[in-house]
Order: sequence, then C-alpha cells, then structure tokens
Amino acid sequence: MRQKNLQVMTSMVDLVFILLIFFLVSLTLQQPRIWELSLIGGAGEVPDEPTLLIELTALGPKSLGRLVDVQEIIADANRRNAKVVVQAQAGSSWQQGADLLAQLSKSGVAHALVP
Repeated sequence: MRQKNLQVMTSMVDLVFILLIFFLVSLTLQQPRIWELSLIGGAGEVPDEPTLLIELTALGPKSLGRLVDVQEIIADANRRNAKVVVQAQAGSSWQQGADLLAQLSKSGVAHALVP
C-alpha cells in the first residue's frame, strides 16, 4: 500500500513538472509599452508651435485656472493645432499623469511633460 502511494505521488510530481514546462514553453511575452515623452525644461525655452498648458492638480487637469475634462483638452488642442504641455503640481499623483498622457497618446494629440 505504501509503495502504491509513493508511486501515485511520484506520478503527480511528474505531472506538475510537465504542466509547468508546457505553460512556460507556451507563454508569450509582450514587450513593455513605453511612452515617448518629450521633456520641455529650462527657463526661457520657447516652443516652436502653439501650446496648450495643462496644470495637473490633485483635483484633476486645469486649464486657465479652471478644471477641464480630458475630451475638452483634446478638442481644444485639435482645434488650435496645439501641443499639450502637462505640468504636474504638488498633490497630483503619478496615476493621474499616466492616465492623462495615455489618453493624449491614444487620441493622437502631440504632448509634452514639464518636469
């Protein structure tokens, strides 16, 4: 009886290893998505194209002192053919910035990040 239990355990361990090897071989790895950000920095640097400055605050994106929706930013940038410049303010989170930049990238609006 003891030998039969040992055989069953051995075959289960073999089965686990076979499944592990199968899943590792069939696993497809994806390349990490990298956002290309052009950084604007330095005092006195004047951009060549029209820009739309967005301040990223803890409450959300602001333009000209008022809270704005991302779709409004995209529509305004497309209408003016402007590059969106995002400036993070104290209290804003990394996730807010990542979400905003992802939506800008998805919509095809040129954007930059001010450190």
